[in-house]
Amino acid sequence: MMIVVNLIQTIANIYIFLIIIRALMSWIKSEVLYAYSSFFAFVSLLTDPFLNFIRRFIPLVYHGFDFSPVVAIFIVEILKNTIILLLTKIF
Repeated sequence: MMIVVNLIQTIANIYIFLIIIRALMSWIKSEVLYAYSSFFAFVSLLTDPFLNFIRRFIPLVYHGFDFSPVVAIFIVEILKNTIILLLTKIF
């Protein structure tokens, strides 16, 4: 059981880390991003669908700052804790 809980925590933490990288990517000049385009394209591929889903319902842009990564991290944390709580209650 602990293996499953650790796996869920690891996956959630990796996804949160990718969301943070994606948020930082928006601050980097495009010339730098093109030098590492395959890595950043991979990060965008994994995080943009979730971030765009959040942006569709909560357009949290304030003075050019996008708050959707903050909301996404909050949602991932809630989902992670809920799944772990349900798994520990069931088993």
